[in-house]
Amino acid sequence: MSDPTALLAEIRLRLRSHVEMPDTTFGFLVDGVPYLLTVTQGKSKIEKVGFLPGGRDVTLTLSEQTLTAIIAGTQGAMSAYLTGKIKVDGQVTTAQRLGSLFN
Repeated sequence: MSDPTALLAEIRLRLRSHVEMPDTTFGFLVDGVPYLLTVTQGKSKIEKVGFLPGGRDVTLTLSEQTLTAIIAGTQGAMSAYLTGKIKVDGQVTTAQRLGSLFN
């Protein structure tokens, strides 16, 4: 399996070349391990954290296997959500913007 930090770093790289995203805080629980992706003034940062702080716009809960499949393009983010492989807590539209990086 891949390292979730490296997988989430791929999201961060795709954010650089994508349409400008507003300041947003994403929480990720990948196999129960918390990560935080913050986008501020067009710059992004990903970090593994001990816990997810309050104030996040959205939190995505998924397995490392699902994250790998989405980044590889073998699983669509929307279909993963619709089949329960991703749980979204918070602003679903914000999660959709992130999912658009992989379409």
